[in-house]
Amino acid sequence: MDNVIKKGSIVKISFEAFCEGKLFDKRDSKSPLEFKYGFDNINPYFEKSLLGKKKGASYELKIKSIETPEFALPMDLLFEEMPEDLKVGELLDLDYGGKTNTVEIISFNTDEIKLKLYNPIEGKDVLFKIKVLDVK
Repeated sequence: MDNVIKKGSIVKISFEAFCEGKLFDKRDSKSPLEFKYGFDNINPYFEKSLLGKKKGASYELKIKSIETPEFALPMDLLFEEMPEDLKVGELLDLDYGGKTNTVEIISFNTDEIKLKLYNPIEGKDVLFKIKVLDVK
């Protein structure tokens, strides 16, 4: 079975992702998502749905967005002095390793701040319209 997606295949796909009927993410044939299949490089439900598909296959997949984990950091790692206006639920942009991530404040005290990566679609149904562009 040539060009069938299996562990180790290099896969290129295009997709559109919709949440509550609104397009929120897209990869087209000019900027496809390319990854090695079977190595947990993408959402596991998304990846599992590709198994056995061939180049040219088009299909839809509905999944629930996964919850992002919380993590704690020492307060002094983020701030020299604790801001007076810090609030639970507030969003912060953190620069880490040359990349900016938006995080949500879950809780805090004078020593520690608990955060999680901000995911506006967390826990909601997401519809993907997927096309397999290439399999090697």
